[in-house]
Amino acid sequence: MKPRVYLAQVNFQYGSGVFLPYSIGLLAGYSITVPIIKTCYDFMPFIYRRDNIEILAAEMRDHPPAVLGFSCYVRNWEWNLALAREVKRRYPTCLVVLGGPHVPQHDPAFFQRHHYVDVLVHGEGEQAFADVLIEALHPLPSYGDIPGVSAQGKRHMRVDGPARERISDLSVLPSPYLTGLFDLMVAVNPEIDWQGTLETNRGCPFMCSFCDWGSAIYAKVRAFDEGRLQREVQWFGRKRIRFVYCADANFGILKRDLSLAEYLTHVKAQYDYPQQFRATYAKNSDDKIFAIAQTLHAADLNKGVTLSFQSMDPHTLDVIKRKNIKIDHFASLLHRYEAAGIATYTELIMGLPGETYASFKAGIDLLLDA
Repeated sequence: MKPRVYLAQVNFQYGSGVFLPYSIGLLAGYSITVPIIKTCYDFMPFIYRRDNIEILAAEMRDHPPAVLGFSCYVRNWEWNLALAREVKRRYPTCLVVLGGPHVPQHDPAFFQRHHYVDVLVHGEGEQAFADVLIEALHPLPSYGDIPGVSAQGKRHMRVDGPARERISDLSVLPSPYLTGLFDLMVAVNPEIDWQGTLETNRGCPFMCSFCDWGSAIYAKVRAFDEGRLQREVQWFGRKRIRFVYCADANFGILKRDLSLAEYLTHVKAQYDYPQQFRATYAKNSDDKIFAIAQTLHAADLNKGVTLSFQSMDPHTLDVIKRKNIKIDHFASLLHRYEAAGIATYTELIMGLPGETYASFKAGIDLLLDA
């Protein structure tokens, strides 16, 4: 009997809308390209719902977990810890692995507080998680030697492996859509309004200190192949995926993003899906962003264009290493988008370093005046 791998990525459900678990789909998709992993492990159905934790752990009884991996972010961190704790109680030999942006980079006492966790994966997880699975096959595994990984050592002490280089060639990561990892989930759950994630690139050239975009801030932008992205959009259309969220930090930063927007409209015209597309647009809105917005708006795909500030206070902006567009330029952009009938929105973050009640209130006034 092969050891079984369970992967969990739960989000919140909005009405009947549920996101396909893209991050763990990438983990599984890459792992099974490694021959020893494909031969030695069985991957169980993905965990994507916020089901009752005790019931969920009990249902693993017939197929006990050898490895339980989590994709962690603020929205699911506490739920993940609770399931990890319950699974470890029922199945003490299960290897519990946490990855994702919420995993702490520097916390020497983490395993003392969370002794039911065995391994932390930092940064991009696909190759590091595969290395963990390979190491777990050894009689005396040493996870603390794996790049990009922290492991629980003796007396719950944290052992950090060396840093791991970012994945330079994204073509080594199979698409979970195109490899069929989600096909059965979609087919057997027709009552769910499945929502998709489109990741066209990784990395962000900016260094805003409030942000952690997959631990890839102030980093070179690396792009997925455009043909792959077009095939993923075709998959969304065929599978009737109504809402697609773009996972890029700055959609519109690459020249090709306009052609991707045009391809989205082409697929919608063909299948009537996807019906809505939302992205975090490049910080410096320009003619290219406006052209993308016009393209999506004409096809009734646009969910709003970001014109973000985060703060209007000069001192706070200096602290968080952020530069805003000029308020006069912002006002002219608003009028341009309004004239075209294109929805926009902006963002202010409460409680940034250096911000006060008075400066925050003044910032709101300044935005409303614009």
